[in-house]
Amino acid sequence: MRDDLLAAVVRYNTPLDESATVRGLLRAFAEEPWLCGRIRVVVCDNSTDALSPEAVPAGWDYCHMPRNLGIAGAYNHALHTAEAEGRRWLLTLDQDTDVTTDYLAGMCRHAAEVGERAAIAAIAPTITAAGMVASPKRRGVAGELQYPAGECGMAEDEAVVINSGAALRVSALAGIGGYSYAFWLDFSDMYVFHEFHRRGWKVWRAADVSLEHEMTVMDYAGRMRPARLRNMLEAESAFYDLYRSPMENVLHNLQLLGRAVKQRVKYASPEFSRMAWSQLTYRLRSSRAERLQRWQAGAAARMDGTGQAGGA
Repeated sequence: MRDDLLAAVVRYNTPLDESATVRGLLRAFAEEPWLCGRIRVVVCDNSTDALSPEAVPAGWDYCHMPRNLGIAGAYNHALHTAEAEGRRWLLTLDQDTDVTTDYLAGMCRHAAEVGERAAIAAIAPTITAAGMVASPKRRGVAGELQYPAGECGMAEDEAVVINSGAALRVSALAGIGGYSYAFWLDFSDMYVFHEFHRRGWKVWRAADVSLEHEMTVMDYAGRMRPARLRNMLEAESAFYDLYRSPMENVLHNLQLLGRAVKQRVKYASPEFSRMAWSQLTYRLRSSRAERLQRWQAGAAARMDGTGQAGGA
């Protein structure tokens, strides 16, 4: 089993030379050529139009995925590639993370240190967004809690980790059946790490390795679009219905109410507020079984090509 990493970069309608992730990888490989021998890159392209071969950096693999099954489709393709090549780790990256040389070197170091510890399903660096720690966090009943700063080692309790920047043990990810096509875009990482936790697998906190990441969910004024918010709200609702307790579902409804009020006050357009309110009223007027039936029907339609897809 090889401890080097397969880095999967998900592209969506962005030129590679405008991707912060791609620029960071190329800069790091130029600064520390030894990284090229430890990290192989595959670009999983969910864009409508394929790239020309000359647009892909030399030595990188490229797969055009015009059907666009989102994050799940891209990372599952990379998972199968990593399995076929006998690699131990899959490094999951999106296209807008500020990848640095120190980050890549640190992830290689941690991957080698914990490679033989099969109970560790993932390595999670410290991800910051807008100056705040976004990942990893510890699951709490009423919300997510911060871990002690700078403390490497096993994450206590259930770790909440975002996709971008994490390294997943290939055997563990394959053991849960890969990414869920139901959570094809939003909450894809929540699903994976919850499944790891359910099986008793652990997350290793690489707290001395950090990255800055742009998160759509934290930028309603700029990056967030109504279609993306609708998908996020639906995925969030389904995740709570499937994996959270009745009390946590009540708290989630209260959170939706709080968002609807906050977003109506904060933003000139009432659209985001209306969507939060609409999701809340839908949850209050429908049963859990009805909501999950509708969610599963949407996932099936997306898989057979009759539903809508877009984004990532």
